[in-house]
Amino acid sequence: MARILVYRPDKRTLDGLTITGYDTDEIDWKELVFRSKMERLVNRMAVEASRLSYYYRRDDVYTQVIIEAPGIVVWEGEGEVNGVDTVFYPLMTRLDKVILYRREDEKLTPIKTIDVGREFYIYDGSIQVKEDLEFDAIGFYTDKGLRIMFREELKLPVQTRIREKSKSKKAKKKSKTRKKTSKAKKKTRSRRKKRSKRKRR
Repeated sequence: MARILVYRPDKRTLDGLTITGYDTDEIDWKELVFRSKMERLVNRMAVEASRLSYYYRRDDVYTQVIIEAPGIVVWEGEGEVNGVDTVFYPLMTRLDKVILYRREDEKLTPIKTIDVGREFYIYDGSIQVKEDLEFDAIGFYTDKGLRIMFREELKLPVQTRIREKSKSKKAKKKSKTRKKTSKAKKKTRSRRKKRSKRKRR
């Protein structure tokens, strides 16, 4: 069976902080039949999940397809959302609590715990904390575990950095090819000089 989920951006204000995450909704489901041997079944499920996630994709949301078989679960996501500052958690996951920490003697001490309440998901997003709340790190307690991020990590232009790296690699490759052609020219010039000297003799 395949379940198609949509995650829509949602902003929630909770006791001194405002966090942008996602609300979820199941928009469709399908019964699937795979006529494959076990060693090929996972690949067939992954291909179908990728096809469905692309088919159901929408603007400014994330679409996730989950395909389940006895003992096997395959999922695939598709989408892009504007106005995010960083990645809170590497997977789309349900957020239960937000914990603020202060650094004391090289250790992080929790100073405030905020319950999220009704179902709310995080992946990438943004967060603003009131100025009177002093903290050094923030923890996201989810159904998949706890992730702690320091204050300076809450705004990272991830996509921009990746693009800059790819451009620099291309520039390096071009410079290498130029060096090779210049060496080849020097060799041909030196050979011509030697040949001209021999003729004079």
